[in-house]
Amino acid sequence: MLDEREAVDSARSIISGVTDGEPWFKAPGYSWIMAAIMSLSGEAWPWTVRAVQHLAGAWVVGMVAWLAGLLSPAGGRRKVAIAVAGFLGAVYAPLIRLENNLSLDFWAVFFQSAMLCALAALTARFRSRPRSREAAYAGCLAAAAWLVRPTITVALPFLALWLVIISFNPAQKKSHRILRPAIIFLLPIIFAATAVTMRNFTVSGEVMTMPWQGGYSFYYANHPAATGRYFTQSKLAETSDPNPTHYLAIEGYRNSLSDADKAAFDRAPRYGAVNEFWFQSANAAIRSNPLAWARLMAQKGIYLFSDKEIFNYEEFDLQRDLSSILRWLPGRFGVVFPLAMASFATLTFVPFRRRRIHQLVFIYMVALSAGIALYFASGRMRMPLAFPLIALAGYSVAGFSHLKMPRKLVALVLLLAGVILSWGDWWGVLSESMAHVDLGRMSNAAWHKGDYRQALDFAVDAEKLSPNYPGLPRLKGQALYNLGRLDEARTEFQRSVDLLGDETSRRNLKVIDAEQAQ
Repeated sequence: MLDEREAVDSARSIISGVTDGEPWFKAPGYSWIMAAIMSLSGEAWPWTVRAVQHLAGAWVVGMVAWLAGLLSPAGGRRKVAIAVAGFLGAVYAPLIRLENNLSLDFWAVFFQSAMLCALAALTARFRSRPRSREAAYAGCLAAAAWLVRPTITVALPFLALWLVIISFNPAQKKSHRILRPAIIFLLPIIFAATAVTMRNFTVSGEVMTMPWQGGYSFYYANHPAATGRYFTQSKLAETSDPNPTHYLAIEGYRNSLSDADKAAFDRAPRYGAVNEFWFQSANAAIRSNPLAWARLMAQKGIYLFSDKEIFNYEEFDLQRDLSSILRWLPGRFGVVFPLAMASFATLTFVPFRRRRIHQLVFIYMVALSAGIALYFASGRMRMPLAFPLIALAGYSVAGFSHLKMPRKLVALVLLLAGVILSWGDWWGVLSESMAHVDLGRMSNAAWHKGDYRQALDFAVDAEKLSPNYPGLPRLKGQALYNLGRLDEARTEFQRSVDLLGDETSRRNLKVIDAEQAQ
């Protein structure tokens, strides 16, 4: 359902060579990966794609252990840092859950983490060997990450600037040598952006580099009623799209047009205009009350540190409780973030070369956090932040016993501050549960699968949690209808019509009336 179904449909379109004449609504990278796996594995693709992602997740564990070792001085402390970071990465339940999803965010974690490792290797070896190779590796990985999730765009200029800074040498008179690592890093990204722009222009005649969902998401992330959580639809969208966001973005734009302009848009849709409309709406909302927007951004900043995997399209707490594996794993954001916070007590004792690696990790985290907070501080979008935080957590644990008492006290204070930020129920987020929405989604998926008893059970469980959730009557009605309980189904469809004016439920009522009349 939703993002997963959208990814599968996009991959199948790539395999078949069919194009819809639109510029890309979402970044294309994940669809390409899916298409390649589906082409190679045939009907086994649902298992193959997850197996590939789990193997890549195991590789991420190796990378985070390596980065923790690079951050730490040689000897016993480095071994402890590697072991602790490797353990925390291996048992980090949200990432393991993400590996099992058909969602673009897993590969964003993988490519961004690999990019950070390449930049860290470049920084560590900067004076001892040529650095063009690592800069090229980092650039290619950054381009792959950008093609999967463009949220990294905000961080890329800061990383290029970092390469300029560490390349600067007052004795170096040839400026091109100072700029060379940054240029090599940026070239693959520029090439990827150019290729996307050319494809969009060839297909649609529109010059667009970024996915055109961006404007709609930016508006709903920053409009006056935004909460910092991922937006949810207030009603059931009557659309054939697997993900209703596509339909809602267009429909919201069309509603702003005159009848003549609507007719012109229907004849020749201009998706750049849709994107621009939503960006302009967001900018107008921000300018109308900049203080309120500043408070919202501060709120999102707090959410980024929360142990709660803030609702996006699934409730992680529910998924964890339903799993026989995830429920027992201790790794979570509220563990790694406080430990990473404590690492700042030791930074003044880090040798200069390793201090630069710490600075790189810090720049990456701050810039990426800003990019994420501009949109939604939800669990799967912030997942790339877990990688550097786990590495810092390993470094922190390894270094704590070597601190003298004043520094140990500072580390404990920072640890406590991290606990308060992660585990405090800021704005009710930690205690908030959207499990009823996820159960509703699972009910609909079970119904599509033909498991009508399971569909009804999920809908009933959702109703116990939130009796007034407006999507439930239709979900219950469709399950009851296929179970042959027509009178009960009719009652539920009528409730759906009364609550939402749901046209599908209205049609279903006519079908039931016709069957009962016979």
